[in-house]
Amino acid sequence: MKILIILVICGLIDVTRSSECIVSPNNINLALFGRVCQSSTFASVPRCGADRGVDGISETDNKISPCVITKLESQPWFTLDMEEGYLVGLVRIVLRTDDCWDCMNGVQLQIGDSPDRDNPVCATITEVSREKPLLTFFCNGMQGRYVTLIHAGHSGIISFCEIKVYQHLPGEQLSQGIPVQES
Repeated sequence: MKILIILVICGLIDVTRSSECIVSPNNINLALFGRVCQSSTFASVPRCGADRGVDGISETDNKISPCVITKLESQPWFTLDMEEGYLVGLVRIVLRTDDCWDCMNGVQLQIGDSPDRDNPVCATITEVSREKPLLTFFCNGMQGRYVTLIHAGHSGIISFCEIKVYQHLPGEQLSQGIPVQES
């Protein structure tokens, strides 16, 4: 029990609740262990590089804790390399609630094995809300090493505070294509 409490406090196991599901305490946020990069870094805001998207901090105000921010450009992107392939059950993205809270509208969430940002699309972000900054996407066990957020085909900014990626664990019950634990 002490080990589980330490892992939760350190962010190595996420037991976050949402209205859709409860992430199993046996499921680790894979994003904390991957490598990240982004197409550019917004120069006017210090410390807003790709590493901010996987630092384990879900603060939604960029002034309190810096978030990922690219420049306004054609097809900006953020990529997480998990360094090996996983069956992805769900992805959670924590949006900003300060300025730029809606800049992720239209961004594709891609999962696959290509480092070239042309992987299959799990979801497209179409509804953002300052009041509900936690987005949960059910990826139905999509196979992939890379998780990419991209404004495919148009200009924009990629800016969010945290990305969390959870693998589908064998033997877990599926609900809407994701591993769940009944509450």
